[in-house]
Amino acid sequence: MLAETITAARAGELNAVFERSGPEELLDWGLRNFGDKIALCPAFGPEGMVLLDILSRMKPLIRVFTLDTGRLPQETHDLMQRVQDLYGFQIEIYSPDPIAVREMVKAHGINLFYHSVEPENLN
Repeated sequence: MLAETITAARAGELNAVFERSGPEELLDWGLRNFGDKIALCPAFGPEGMVLLDILSRMKPLIRVFTLDTGRLPQETHDLMQRVQDLYGFQIEIYSPDPIAVREMVKAHGINLFYHSVEPENLN
């Protein structure tokens, strides 16, 4: 397996190659070219669920991770568990540091994400 570097020019070439391909072909190419360096970060919406289903049928050992911002509804957590149970993927869940979140909310308010705040202003 040769993991290639994807430049902007190569991305354009690959877009042309896969323009009329299905997701199975693209995923197969990614798995062949990147092997265990490839990962999927679904948000557990329709698109991510389709990719998880396809990957489960392809039977790769792929890393699956997601971000839990602390604002996910219980239904999303339930769905993550169902995906693990049904497909056997071990989902890695990453969350922000609660102390850092508490300090950010204290300084900028609970709905900071609704505002355009430059990153340097968050410190």
